[in-house]
Amino acid sequence: MDRALLLGGRGARAFGFGFAAVLVGVHLESRGLDAPLVGLTLGVALAASSLSGLATTYLASRFGRRRALALCGLLMALAGLDLAVATDAPWLVAAGLTGMLGVAGVDLGPFAAVEQAALAEAVAPARRNLAFARYSLTAGLFNAAGSLSAGLAANAEALRAFFLFYAAIGLVTAVLPLLPSNDVLLVKQFRPAVRQTLTEIPAGLLDVDGEDALTCAARELLEETGYRHREIEFLGGYYASAGFTDEYVHLFWARTEAEPESDAEDGIEVIRMPFTQMVDAARAGKVRDAKTALALLLAAGRPSLP
Repeated sequence: MDRALLLGGRGARAFGFGFAAVLVGVHLESRGLDAPLVGLTLGVALAASSLSGLATTYLASRFGRRRALALCGLLMALAGLDLAVATDAPWLVAAGLTGMLGVAGVDLGPFAAVEQAALAEAVAPARRNLAFARYSLTAGLFNAAGSLSAGLAANAEALRAFFLFYAAIGLVTAVLPLLPSNDVLLVKQFRPAVRQTLTEIPAGLLDVDGEDALTCAARELLEETGYRHREIEFLGGYYASAGFTDEYVHLFWARTEAEPESDAEDGIEVIRMPFTQMVDAARAGKVRDAKTALALLLAAGRPSLP
């Protein structure tokens, strides 16, 4: 997933959790729940929030992080709609079972573990501290803004409007993970010949009898990264060093499935980087692998890509 999508979802959700933590008890009381039932609802919500993290982690490993995050967003929307519309105590208490009431004011629920794993994969190791700092800062600022906005809920109708807005935020956070990513998938591996770890596009040898270049590219993508292609097309090619070898390198562009279907090959670290950032690096001469630099520049020159 793109870092921008992760931060956007984090910020929107933190804003909703901010005002929900302030207003949910008041709202339940305004709906006629007595103190024990209000306490029960909040307790159920906290317990469900904690336990749902385990369920979401399992779903992410089974069906992919994007689908797991989208499901959490739908549960948040369901909780907000329930609180805005329901008037009977059983339905109001049931809203807590979603684990998405945000009563703790901070994101202790199912989103955090999955998002943080995705964020670690979306940035280079050297920039992870900065990325997580921005992730936490975004949550803190939007959470505070949400809490402050709760002061606008002056009556029962305003409370209802806030929880309808909460449901809308849930829908937004359900859609964001499903938006296509504009990142480029890269592999980091140690190259003994140059005694360095290089960042490259996935690549391999055309060494299977009867296999054409496109089939080879798709196979190497899956073997090295665990990602299967959805579409793939030829970018171009070149002779690696025509002065002494007839080796010809075929370059392809592919759009992958949202989630990997297997682990990366041993000795390879898979990373995602913004496409435009990598193209700028190639133009500045900072990409040291020739095939990677040329592939990035060729892809950037195609108006329809990526």
